[in-house]
Amino acid sequence: MFHRSVFAAFVSLIVFSFSMSMATGNNLPVARASSDATVTEAQDKCPKVRVTSPDTVKAGDSLTFVANVTGGDQNVSPTYNWSVSAGSISSGQGTSVITVETKDVGGQTVTATVELGGYDRTCSVAASATTSVEQKPEAKKITEYGAVTVPKEQEVLGAFTIELQNDPISQGYIISYGGPTSTDAKINAATKRAKDYMVTKRGIDSTRLTVVNGGKRKAAVTELWLVPNGATPPTPTPDAAPAKTSTPKPKTPPATKKKA
Repeated sequence: MFHRSVFAAFVSLIVFSFSMSMATGNNLPVARASSDATVTEAQDKCPKVRVTSPDTVKAGDSLTFVANVTGGDQNVSPTYNWSVSAGSISSGQGTSVITVETKDVGGQTVTATVELGGYDRTCSVAASATTSVEQKPEAKKITEYGAVTVPKEQEVLGAFTIELQNDPISQGYIISYGGPTSTDAKINAATKRAKDYMVTKRGIDSTRLTVVNGGKRKAAVTELWLVPNGATPPTPTPDAAPAKTSTPKPKTPPATKKKA
């Protein structure tokens, strides 16, 4: 009888333990699976967005930012709201691609941020990208001279030569203007004389020098310009009015005396 009582108690303990296991442990995976499914479903509704742009551009060049959207609720047509830290959006607001005007932001950075609309309010859908805007090189007038002696002209051209040597990939522009009565031959002779001196006496490569007949001004002058690589060459600015010419008045014939 004793052994049967012990065996019965042992069996009861096993049955109780199994029941407790079924009542507690086996139900946990079911609840966890349901929670995981809810999280996954919410994540599937939210897209991923990434903004791309070039690392650098030069001031004045167009700058493009592109929003790349992946995943998310396929039944949603997203809206795009852009903002920029510098410059101005010239086109594309409300679309996935914008163009930013960089004319006045040389030496700065431009950060564009896009926010997507239309998705579940629990989704965080914003991204940004940054581009550096380099200052665009500009042509610089080094000096100018008018009617000077030959030694003085050569002194000025010598200083201009040093500027070119300090920037080996730059170009030199020699723009000569004549006075109101100067001929083209006289203006061209001034530019040729300056270039010949810099090439033959100062050793500047002739391909680095450009001579320009600038037309006429109120007084003859020669300008020396340094044009860095990538800069726009200078434009001549003549300002002299055409020389006035006088038209001789027709002679009045002498009056004839009336006969008495």
